[in-house]
Amino acid sequence: MEDLEAADAKMVKQAIEESESLDRAVCEALASFPTVFHAAMIEDLRSMDAEETEKHIERQIEEADAKLWQAKVSSFESLLLRDLATIKRASAGHTHLKDRFLDTCMFIFLSSLSMQFFWTIVLLFCSICMNCYFPCHSNH
Repeated sequence: MEDLEAADAKMVKQAIEESESLDRAVCEALASFPTVFHAAMIEDLRSMDAEETEKHIERQIEEADAKLWQAKVSSFESLLLRDLATIKRASAGHTHLKDRFLDTCMFIFLSSLSMQFFWTIVLLFCSICMNCYFPCHSNH
């Protein structure tokens, strides 16, 4: 203010103290700037080649991530198919063992019944035959 003439200094002092236009200009200037700032936002420091290179690198990273996740999904599907095959094989083995067990149980049960039936018939026949053909062996 010392370098200005008295009239100009008075006008600047009045504009600063009484006017809102300077406050509004400062607020608009502050509002126009982004809240986050980094060096890439300065045009002089950022080159067009670097921007294309960054886009290319980002694209490569995205493609690699997509391939990685596709490989993980494929691996998971393969593990599921292997587990499904194991379950089917175990189920078939269980069914086979169950059928053999039931067949064996039925054979033993039927063998037991047939043996009882056989001996009942043999004894019945023998007792009839003994009485008919060999009267001397009768129990009277």
